[in-house]
Amino acid sequence: MKKNSLKIISALVLLSLIIGLFSSCSNPFKTETELPEEVSLKTDLNDPSYTFTYGELKTVIPLEKLAPLFENYKEKDADSEITLSHNEIVTRFSPNVMKDNGETLEGIWSLATDEEMKATTANKKLVVDYFNKIANGIKKNVPPKTSYNESFWTDDSTDSITFTKDNKEIDKSSDEYKALRSAAIVYKKYVVDGAVNSLLGHLKNEKGDTENVLDLRSDSSEKINDILYLWGEKDVSRLTYDDIETAISSVKPDIKTVEVEENGKKVDRDFVTGLTRTVVITLKPEEDVVRKAFSLHDKKPVLDELKKSSEYFTVDDFDISFGECVITAVFDGATDELSSLTYTMNMKVSTEITGVNNFASLGTVGLSFNCTDEMYYHFGWHTSEGE
Repeated sequence: MKKNSLKIISALVLLSLIIGLFSSCSNPFKTETELPEEVSLKTDLNDPSYTFTYGELKTVIPLEKLAPLFENYKEKDADSEITLSHNEIVTRFSPNVMKDNGETLEGIWSLATDEEMKATTANKKLVVDYFNKIANGIKKNVPPKTSYNESFWTDDSTDSITFTKDNKEIDKSSDEYKALRSAAIVYKKYVVDGAVNSLLGHLKNEKGDTENVLDLRSDSSEKINDILYLWGEKDVSRLTYDDIETAISSVKPDIKTVEVEENGKKVDRDFVTGLTRTVVITLKPEEDVVRKAFSLHDKKPVLDELKKSSEYFTVDDFDISFGECVITAVFDGATDELSSLTYTMNMKVSTEITGVNNFASLGTVGLSFNCTDEMYYHFGWHTSEGE
């Protein structure tokens, strides 16, 4: 009996010691609020980042544009630092946003260190391989819902429209150029109408309605090949490292700040609740390269539409050359699911038009102008049955 009593007493002492040990270890984040679930990056692509001081940025960014960057800083001075991703810099301070010719971006990049600028392109192959692997998987593992939309527009600015006669460019300030612009406006109307007919013709369903959603609850998964670039092929991309001018990945965290108790004091703690990765790939402006990622429309719908212009001028054919062609892919950085794809294809259309009737005095002139085709896809991976 004595031995059994000693064993029981020893066990009780040990249990009390364990309880005392755990009770002395306080929870470092005591809070009545439920803490948000944090996520982490699934794939590390060695994304570039850039660190600047407030004092540095103040020399190249207007204060009204700079202030939002530091709005969460309780205190800041010239030495306060901020780290930005490539995508955040380009998005916030692009020429379109800043209404400048790129001076703001140039100023920011001039502040980056040599090491930071080298890192911008150092992971290009990693980014291209990542994009190809996940994008090409879409046609095998089709998302429940895919929405899409294609747009086409022309650049109507004077800088975009060029006329030539006898292989010489016509002066844009001349009366002849001003008269020719009237013909160009008519010509571009027919080009746009033809292009739009081509877009809608591709997206019409059997009923003749414009179809913008592929829903696998009612559609065959095989239809994704007819909707998603590259049309009719098993792959979305056949791009290689050598086809790319730039391929840049940036990750933006979604931060939720929660007040917690730490060592007896209330403090704010940031939780990373989401990660959005944006990959921007700029292709070399060569047709054989563009065709490895973009599906090009046939000329016929445009030429058919141009036949309607025969009372103004005649056109036999037109040529297309490629400018900047960019793919923007957005991923869930925590899962590597592809959320959306945007294909932006900038082109120059060149042709010869011969005026007839009221435009007969024009004779035969060369005409070129810039235009853009944009295709957008959104992938719904977590569509509920009730939608």
